[in-house]
Amino acid sequence: MSEWYYLEGSEQVGPVSEEQFQAKVLDGSINEQTLVWQQGMADWQPYGQQASPQSSSPATVGTTLCPNCGASVSRGDLIIIDQVSVCPHCKEDYVQRIKEGLTPTGQHYDYGGFWIRFGAKFVDGLITGGVQIGFNFMIGIVMATTQNETAAVSAYIIMQIVTIAFNLFYYVFFVGKYQATPGKMACGLRIITADGGRVTYLRAFGRMFAEGLSGMILWIGYLMCIWDDEKRCLHDRICNTRVVRK
Repeated sequence: MSEWYYLEGSEQVGPVSEEQFQAKVLDGSINEQTLVWQQGMADWQPYGQQASPQSSSPATVGTTLCPNCGASVSRGDLIIIDQVSVCPHCKEDYVQRIKEGLTPTGQHYDYGGFWIRFGAKFVDGLITGGVQIGFNFMIGIVMATTQNETAAVSAYIIMQIVTIAFNLFYYVFFVGKYQATPGKMACGLRIITADGGRVTYLRAFGRMFAEGLSGMILWIGYLMCIWDDEKRCLHDRICNTRVVRK
């Protein structure tokens, strides 16, 4: 999205992002008479007469962009909800997001869909599976060579405990510290909370078990992201998380 420049008195300000520019419009720092410019404009123009970045036709005086969806709308039509102005079309969706615990900031995310998340899961499976095969191979040698039945059973129990512990550490550590497993990192994905914040270690721990539930019900929990507006699987809904592209 293009960056903006504007005049504050006789001083040029910018470049500023579209989001920062619209925040200035909403708080009145930029009005219809303020001279503005962005790439593609022939010369500086009063904001009330500048061409809308969403279309090729001139914007009408008092027109601005909805900070939630980016649509061009008259400032008089904006609705103030929880101290944030949104257009009438965003009202229902915006209220629903607030109910879900989202603190809207006007930032739009590119959510990770089914296939890219499947690819990330496949990469993680290769990593964890490779480590477990190596460990299981060593335990298998111990079980095959020992003549002590008690030692063989103990080795098997240790193998199961270590496998569970490794999977738990792998998931919780990477998600809590880097917001993504190595598989998701490789696919350019990260996990965030509904308000765009970081996932804590505790939430990562809970999300791992919730993900197990997604697989237990015939993988339907994973398939839910296909028809969900924010590409959420069942475990995303349970833990109030989103998977987005970086």
